[in-house]
Amino acid sequence: MLLTALAEAIIPNGALAEAAIARAAAVEALVELFKRYDVEGRGVEALDALDSAGIAATMQHFVAAYINGRLVNALSIKIEEEALSAQHAVRLERDIKEFVMQTVRLDFGEQDLARLDWNTPEAAKLIDRIVFDGFRLLEVAR
Repeated sequence: MLLTALAEAIIPNGALAEAAIARAAAVEALVELFKRYDVEGRGVEALDALDSAGIAATMQHFVAAYINGRLVNALSIKIEEEALSAQHAVRLERDIKEFVMQTVRLDFGEQDLARLDWNTPEAAKLIDRIVFDGFRLLEVAR
């Protein structure tokens, strides 16, 4: 499946935290896909209606969930190091998630994510840039 190929392309060898984040993102994207097509109510046959727009939405959700997972992992470290208040951390996590969702929509909206070769340096750069911008957001949020 596309999500498996994408996860395998993103997961660095030997990076257990990265692998866990990618797997969690894939699960989140699949859950969203199944909800969108009411697989629970209509059965797996409901996915027969999956079209390019549905694939694109699922792939965008996966990419956003993966990036968000990386940033939330960094936020948890920041919380431990700087002892942020729970309220500040919750607000920051919400802001990060919104930033990532909007940025992925803008940056990947015109891309055919189902046909994008995720093993290319260009694909990695797209994701890395959003992650870098997210890290900058974490740095200025004190």
